[in-house]
Amino acid sequence: MSERSERIRPKLLAGVLVVIVVATYVEFVWLGSPTVYDVALWLLVVPLLLSFAVSGVEDHRLYRPLLSAAIAAIGVLQYLDGEWRILAAAFVLSGLFGLFGELRDRGGSGT
Repeated sequence: MSERSERIRPKLLAGVLVVIVVATYVEFVWLGSPTVYDVALWLLVVPLLLSFAVSGVEDHRLYRPLLSAAIAAIGVLQYLDGEWRILAAAFVLSGLFGLFGELRDRGGSGT
């Protein structure tokens, strides 16, 4: 087997795909027509969920900054959608703190 196929965890991938399929059905079919913010949020969340099924992805140097930025973006989209404002603020703040912490740890110009 190639190195790439050995990095994918099949059981976890199957579980994540089940969660994605069920959540997609609930979000876009059962709850009615989605807003633009729902679609944008889904485009952020699905790759994050799929990344859990790949071994070693968290070791990549861009993983943590992109994860923190995605968490902040999820909060912004939730806020713009008009739902869960306190939770949206928590997402934005935690994403920004994570991003600034990562920049500081790398010796960047963060806080």
